[in-house]
Amino acid sequence: MEPFIIILPVTIFLMFFIAIWGFVCFILSRVGGWDKLAQVYRHDGKFNGKRWRFRSCRMNGFVNYNNCLIFGANPEGLYINILAIFRFQHSPLLIPWSEIKEEKTKGIVFEYRELFFARCPTLRCA
Repeated sequence: MEPFIIILPVTIFLMFFIAIWGFVCFILSRVGGWDKLAQVYRHDGKFNGKRWRFRSCRMNGFVNYNNCLIFGANPEGLYINILAIFRFQHSPLLIPWSEIKEEKTKGIVFEYRELFFARCPTLRCA
């Protein structure tokens, strides 16, 4: 009887934690606009090109993906993916270079770049 007393609460906690984690990933994908980008630019194949891990981006002005993104580049376009632990509802993206518009923006200390996407004109990545 004693193992059951320990196992049941741990199991319930893990199930609750996984459900909340999935819900948060789902909401972030919707609020940040990743889901809209994935409808147009989803990449299901293997990416061949240079990659930069642990990068950051603010999507749509609301969702900060701090140090959890993987950016890549090859002649086809810009590859954006997220670390596996956050990947639920965040499909890998491959955005053709011809679909990307870049604007330089000055912040308080640094200059940074904002990216706009042709088939998702209301979204931006900074």
